[in-house]
Amino acid sequence: MTRRRSAPLKPFLILLSLIVILILLFLTWFKLASRPVNPNSTKRVNFTIEKGQGLDSIGQILYHAGLIRSIPAFRLQVIISNLSTKIQAGDFAIPPTLTLAEVAQSLTVGTSDRWVTLLEGWRREEIAQALVDTLSPSNPEYNFDPDTFILMTKDLEGQLYPDTYSFTRSTTAQAAIDRLTTRFKEQTEKLSNQSGLTDKQALVLASLIEREAFTDQERPVIAGILLNRFHANWPLQVDATVQYVKANLNCQVLTCNWWPNDLTKDDLNLPSPYNTYSQPGLPPLPITNPSLESIKAAYQPSTTPYWFYLHDPSGQIHYAKTLEEHNLNIAKYLK
Repeated sequence: MTRRRSAPLKPFLILLSLIVILILLFLTWFKLASRPVNPNSTKRVNFTIEKGQGLDSIGQILYHAGLIRSIPAFRLQVIISNLSTKIQAGDFAIPPTLTLAEVAQSLTVGTSDRWVTLLEGWRREEIAQALVDTLSPSNPEYNFDPDTFILMTKDLEGQLYPDTYSFTRSTTAQAAIDRLTTRFKEQTEKLSNQSGLTDKQALVLASLIEREAFTDQERPVIAGILLNRFHANWPLQVDATVQYVKANLNCQVLTCNWWPNDLTKDDLNLPSPYNTYSQPGLPPLPITNPSLESIKAAYQPSTTPYWFYLHDPSGQIHYAKTLEEHNLNIAKYLK
């Protein structure tokens, strides 16, 4: 009896594997090409799109302006998003903090709109100044009053969500506040607070973490250290709170050094409920508008044996379990 020969599967499996690899490579490339060119920039880039310009030409403009990483990826993003017929001609000003999809979408927004990036860890005064700079008092539609913004956000520090936004030239203080607080609610409403603090207290803690941590990995550990001190009724001794108090005393206008680094021993004793050197516990309200990562760290802090930390001049963090260990770190890394 003759055996029936089965169809060879090896060539088919090889072909299938190659297709899968090519798809994965393509998706990896597109993901990398979709990232912001400069996520830390606070400057907007001005450019013009002429009527009738094609995608390749627009891509060249964006690429040379430092707003996208890849012209082919930009063209593909526009096609995928069905924006080919929606891109407008005119003058634009957008920051290099946008993703590829956001850049493509921004070209469909009326050119009277202005983009602004509000950074994590800013006070509301810094946000107000950024909005003034972006909306420009010289434009005929200017309707943003920074004094009104400051007055209306007195109890909203911490809830003015840092992100990249587009605003019309006629945006009012109330409209800006609504945008920022709505984005805050959208980003935080599904988070689970497991810190043992109230949501209000956790937001205050997040604002401290934002000024103290240099990396996302540090945030939950610093949160755990500050909670160790909080539960032991120790002063938290967060320098950023002293900077906050000192700026409140010295800054009378929006354009100011809101985070002074030249702290003295006398500054550590400044009388204020926000001064965590002279007062135990948390400040009464947030001192900054923290990032989502800092809020997550405050909601889910690490359980840690550490009670102290410092950053050396290179930005590396060093933890300590005892004051003696911390003093050794000071002598080793800061002197």
